[in-house]
Amino acid sequence: MIGALEEVVRGGQSSAATRFFSAGAGVSSCPRSLISRMKNASTATTAANGIAQTKTVDRLDAMPVAPNPRGLVADEPTTPLDVTVQAQIMALLKSLRSEYDMAVVLITHDLALVAEEADRVAVMYAGSIVETGSVAEVFADPRHPYTKGLLNSVPVNAERGAHLKSIGGAPPDLHSIPKGCVYQARCPLASDVCRSTRPTLQPTGAKRKSACHFPEEVTNV
Repeated sequence: MIGALEEVVRGGQSSAATRFFSAGAGVSSCPRSLISRMKNASTATTAANGIAQTKTVDRLDAMPVAPNPRGLVADEPTTPLDVTVQAQIMALLKSLRSEYDMAVVLITHDLALVAEEADRVAVMYAGSIVETGSVAEVFADPRHPYTKGLLNSVPVNAERGAHLKSIGGAPPDLHSIPKGCVYQARCPLASDVCRSTRPTLQPTGAKRKSACHFPEEVTNV
């Protein structure tokens, strides 16, 4: 699985959908057995968790799918469900992945979900991918300030009353992305080159990349 993290403004609402894609040219209706399994899982979840989860059935939309799907894109499939329902949804997605031998792409803000379920991660900021790599490498040694900020904001062994870290500022207006690095206004490493030249994804390891002018300095942030 690949996890993608992105911070964007969604008009105050969260969206969730599951879509399938295929490498083949032909597209047919979603198999009845697949639709049935999705509905059964969602209905059971709803009954077990009461009114608070009544919209769960809407979170897995069986879209048109080719006979042999090559991949599934799940947009916020577990948000904002409780951990029990999240586990049920992820169990269903993993079952489908195994049955159809397909790739699964998770679009989520949930770092714990990415750490537990994904093999690789693409970190996005303001619509741009700023870092990619294996989950283990990126989480252990981030090479972009935004990734580092996300990970620093997760409470680890926090004590009651302790200060919680956060990323200062706010994402840029997507209709007016600044020249240079998209993260410059919130980045502690920002310099003149960041304000004038937008960094592109460059290798920072065998199978990882970062869009930062100073990837080696991120460790000190």
